[in-house]
Amino acid sequence: MSKLRLASSGPWHNLMTYLLIASMAYSGLGSFYWRDASADGRVIERVDVVSSTRILQTQLMCQTSPLYTHLREGMTVTHLDDVFLGGKEDSWQSYLDSDEIGDAGRGWCIERTLYEGELADHRLDGRLSSELSSPPCTKEQEISFVRTIASSTSGLQARCFSPHPMLDVPSGRCPCPSGRWVCVRPAPEEHILRIQLGSKSRNSEHVVLWSGDRRGVLEDVEVGTQMPRIAGGVTRWATMFLE
Repeated sequence: MSKLRLASSGPWHNLMTYLLIASMAYSGLGSFYWRDASADGRVIERVDVVSSTRILQTQLMCQTSPLYTHLREGMTVTHLDDVFLGGKEDSWQSYLDSDEIGDAGRGWCIERTLYEGELADHRLDGRLSSELSSPPCTKEQEISFVRTIASSTSGLQARCFSPHPMLDVPSGRCPCPSGRWVCVRPAPEEHILRIQLGSKSRNSEHVVLWSGDRRGVLEDVEVGTQMPRIAGGVTRWATMFLE
């Protein structure tokens, strides 16, 4: 008789464990581990390691996504260009799937003497620029900038500069406050998208620059509105367990 009770105790305990887990799952306890972070922006849920790029509308070329080394699960994207992503509206999807320019008519102020090449040597944010160059840009990590307002003598007059640290801050209104400065922005053909990460409350903002078709960002990165209350890996494991 004791052997019979011992043999039947295993399935009984398994049934009780199953019923306990099922009741926890149906109770919505998994939602306890998450908080709504939509007011801050969009939370990165997944970044594809491999990106598929369509070539000539027919062939697919697989390559490592450049975003994978810069974006991680759990990061908060607060802005795309100057478009704030917080709130109930899905600005992430609508902006990346459109041709809208979120900072159109705005730019960054740079000293006129530096931009127009009147000085051979000049310091920009503590770094020495020993020579100026014009597009096409040949130096690594330089992109083409143009005036936001055309000059009467030289038009938009494109110049090559490093985008950092200029594009690490939000754009400002043009024209600049004095004639000492000229308002510039990346040339349209550069297809620059500024992805701002972090939170002002945590003083941890930084900017990732994407160059190319921004629909590639939409394809390679999945976002949501829920932020883990505790360590992300633990929260995701607990949620999958309860589901």
